[in-house]
Amino acid sequence: KVAFNSAIVVPLEIRGTILGAMTLVYSTKGKHYTNADLVLLEELARRISIAIDNARHYAAAEHEIKERTSVEEQLREVIESTNDSFVSFNDEWRYTYMNKNSEYYEGMSLQDIKGKVIWDLFPQSKRTLFYKKYHEVMKTRIPCQFEERLQNKWFEIRAYPIKKGGIAASYRDITDKKLEAPRKAEFISMASHELKTPITSI
Repeated sequence: KVAFNSAIVVPLEIRGTILGAMTLVYSTKGKHYTNADLVLLEELARRISIAIDNARHYAAAEHEIKERTSVEEQLREVIESTNDSFVSFNDEWRYTYMNKNSEYYEGMSLQDIKGKVIWDLFPQSKRTLFYKKYHEVMKTRIPCQFEERLQNKWFEIRAYPIKKGGIAASYRDITDKKLEAPRKAEFISMASHELKTPITSI
């Protein structure tokens, strides 16, 4: 059995939350802790509490980063696997991302185009609906959807704001759909006419 001759107990505390405690004891007869010892231990406990709190925040942040990275990777896989083209720009109209399908229409790879201003690379686009609608989304932060013809192809475009201040857009080639529409309308018109015309007796 050990008899304690003197002891100090100091809490490990951060922002009102108790993380634990530090205890020092003297079992040697005639030895006692002083106020100076208490002050020293309190300062040591304060520093330890900060270190523990920082370690917990670091672990939580690291876990959040891993989860976020996992979600971003999954999202990127979806974007890369879709048949739609996808691009994003920062608030200075510089490319920040585009998927493989978009590289086909842009005529350049992400490595070649990243960080460059879209309107410098494609100045002719300033005369298109792309330019007007993209600027509307950038200014109003309201998503929009529209169709536009560019280089003998028709595209269906969805543009929307992103949190970092820029915009993103997905676009789909609907040229075949546009070309098919008149033929479909003509067929329906002919079929309707035939149904309305009485059958002539032979």
